[in-house]
Amino acid sequence: RTHVNTWIKKKVEHGYGKATIHTMHDVLASIFKAAVLDNVRGATPCVRITNLPPRPTRSNKKQKWLPTQLQVMALVRAVAPRFQLAILIAAGCGLRLGEVLGLTVEDIDFTNRTVRVRRQLSIECTCGDACMQTTKSPSSVRDVRMPVPVAEAAKAHIAAGYVRTLTMTDHTAQVEPGEPAAKRAMRVMFTTAAGKPVPRSSWSLLWCTAVRTAGKILAEAPRGRQGFTTHTLRHLFGSRLMANGATLVEVQEAMGHANPTVTANEYMWPTGQDRSLDLVDKAFSDDETDVAA
Repeated sequence: RTHVNTWIKKKVEHGYGKATIHTMHDVLASIFKAAVLDNVRGATPCVRITNLPPRPTRSNKKQKWLPTQLQVMALVRAVAPRFQLAILIAAGCGLRLGEVLGLTVEDIDFTNRTVRVRRQLSIECTCGDACMQTTKSPSSVRDVRMPVPVAEAAKAHIAAGYVRTLTMTDHTAQVEPGEPAAKRAMRVMFTTAAGKPVPRSSWSLLWCTAVRTAGKILAEAPRGRQGFTTHTLRHLFGSRLMANGATLVEVQEAMGHANPTVTANEYMWPTGQDRSLDLVDKAFSDDETDVAA
């Protein structure tokens, strides 16, 4: 127990966040609990740990910086036409970057205005070739509705000839056990001007250049690793859903989160407005109307 207390103390001194320290301790406690159950150890030292910082609560969470629609459109105009749709889909459908870059024509259902998220673009570590990998988790496989402007932009993107047919390894394809992953031709929505898949390094350069090109309209955007990234557009999408009355489960499904706790921690932010009295007034007014009827 003394060793665990000392370990926690060092994490605090080194500046680790409260949530991170609790996560590390929870993992350690789980390992020792399993060891006790398996009779590898007689007891766990993770008891009565006195110097764990208080767990972060929702009351002290601050809303993340989010761009306005005007700023999003300025960013769209700052990139090459072949990549404008990628930013619109990230902001309008909440896809992760790998999911955006892994989209094919077959993944878009224009009749129902739906994007089918089934895979993500990745770079194989063994040979450096681009390939299609499974999504971040099984819950990330989902269908997301497309706003009308995004659907229209997708049609224009295809008509402009930006789609390329590429033959790549697809790790999501069904193969017999023990067989190598299948290679197949796919009509990929986003490619470089040379007709190649878009690696994250190239996208990062493109993004940073676009933010600088947008100039004053994005001058307030935070910089650095935790600043304004493509993932910020995903946060914008989830926050818009939550702010406009979508239920927690609806937002969870649209974002592809494994459980609603992740969704709540990410998007249930303080608004700075206390609407509780208005909501209660409305509820009582509705009840009175029902009684009168």
